[in-house]
This record gives sequence, C-alpha cells and structure tokens, in this order.
Amino acid sequence: DGLALLKLVIHCQSSSLVAGSMLGIDVDDRLEITRCFHVPGDDDSDDYQMDMMKTLREVNVDNNCVGWYKSFFASFCQTSVVETQFQYQENLNENCVVILYDRRARAYRLTDEFMQHQNQYVSQVLEELPLKIRNPGLITAFLFDVYDAGL
Repeated sequence: DGLALLKLVIHCQSSSLVAGSMLGIDVDDRLEITRCFHVPGDDDSDDYQMDMMKTLREVNVDNNCVGWYKSFFASFCQTSVVETQFQYQENLNENCVVILYDRRARAYRLTDEFMQHQNQYVSQVLEELPLKIRNPGLITAFLFDVYDAGL
C-alpha cells in the first residue's frame, strides 16, 4: 500500500539506523503490506511490537506480521539482517520479506537454498522480489504535487 510505503520512507529518512514491522496479508503468491510501524531499538522492542499488534487487532486493523523493514547506508547483506530474516521466515511464514531502504525501497527474502542449507555454502543468500505499489487517489495526488513542486 502506498501509505505504508510513505510511512516507511519517512521513518527511514528521519534517522540513519531504523527498523520497523510490516503488517498485512499473505494472498496466494504475494504479500499485501497494508500497515507499518517503527520498532524502537531497545531491549523492550519485542514487547512494544506485541502491544502494537494487539492494539491494532482491537481496533480491527490488519495485524498479521508479514515482514520488517530497515534503513541501510552501507552493505545491506549483514549478518544481523540475514539472522533476523531467517527468524521471520522460519517462525512466522516462509513468505515474510524485508524491505531495505536507502533512497530506494527493495524487497528481499532468503532463498529456498539458503533456508534448507544455512550451515553450508550456498551461491545466493537473498533474492530480490518485485515490489508493486498500490496508491489510493489521495496518495497519487500528493505524489503528483510533490513532483510538480520539485521537492
């Protein structure tokens, strides 16, 4: 969803090292990411994430975790990214993704080969996935105004 992506971009541009959670639904062979929220980088981040998802469920908003996002400004294939993504795919859903942002959003998932043989050498760890953005009318109008104003 365009609004979720805008929130992700604003959060990633606000600081150099940020991360967050993405919510939505898994439909056939694609994920629909409908919401995202930042996750603080402290020891209470798991509690914060669970409380946020519980609150969203109580107000009848999508609360299924379908992945996470992270800003990066250097090498993105770091051990911490691979380990976190492995936990998402292993514990939640094999279709979970990570969106890595550095002035451009890109979606990744660990390859099937890596998930099956993570302790052995594999030729490719991450695979980039196509990212389609669905914009409601107001987001499209906003983006047009931003582009037209040269911002």
